[in-house]
Amino acid sequence: MTVAFVNSAQTHIGNAVYTPTAGNDIIVQVLGFAGTGTGSSLTSLTDSVGGDTVLTDLAYADDTTSGVGIAVFRIHNATAVSHTFTPVWGTAPSNWFISITEASGISGLDTGAGTITLAHGSTATPTTNSLSPPANGDFVIAIAGQATSTTVGSWTNGFTTAQSFGSGPTWASAYLVQATAASVNAAISNGGSAPWAAALVAYSATGGGPPGAGAISMAGTISPMNLGITPGLAKVRHLERQMRDKCREAVRSIFLPRYRSVHG
Repeated sequence: MTVAFVNSAQTHIGNAVYTPTAGNDIIVQVLGFAGTGTGSSLTSLTDSVGGDTVLTDLAYADDTTSGVGIAVFRIHNATAVSHTFTPVWGTAPSNWFISITEASGISGLDTGAGTITLAHGSTATPTTNSLSPPANGDFVIAIAGQATSTTVGSWTNGFTTAQSFGSGPTWASAYLVQATAASVNAAISNGGSAPWAAALVAYSATGGGPPGAGAISMAGTISPMNLGITPGLAKVRHLERQMRDKCREAVRSIFLPRYRSVHG
């Protein structure tokens, strides 16, 4: 199934409320702004819909130079009801945003694309680190936050802005459906220089492990002999005969003594 962007939304300080289409993924990006030289910490994200599991695709990564922290959570195969997302802060920043991106056709976090890391700097062009999806058709999310107010610019490398905010502090989220697998990053050219942090996350429609989990590998193979089963029709028929014989013995042991006690 081909991945596709469906919708997006944002919330400034507070809980985020969103209703998706049934079966789609809700990608919840939390951006904290504590102020330059200050840190913050995020313990978790809760969802009001108890039957839907909140997956952590990027645990909260905090850059104390810029004061920007970013985390990415996801609801896979979401229920089509109103979801209220609440960030649970350890050390709360003075400002935070929740950006929501809804997509269809996602099977899971593309763990084969590489390690997700937080990039940081102090320029007018926040730029993510690179990922290398191994298969065509990944859905790639970019998030960038800048510590001060500036004009939000345009993204590079084919990314489309999903949500943005440019009035103290500045941030933006974007997405890309990558038709052909290749190394990819994203940069946004904003109106002024300031400390920033940015991250990139890739999702696959064709594999990459269970949703939100690391890749699972299984060493060796399972064969009939490993399970103690001898293949072949002759063996099957032999087992059938053994079963019939055991059934006959069981019937005789139960009913024959009763017959003899009645009839002598």
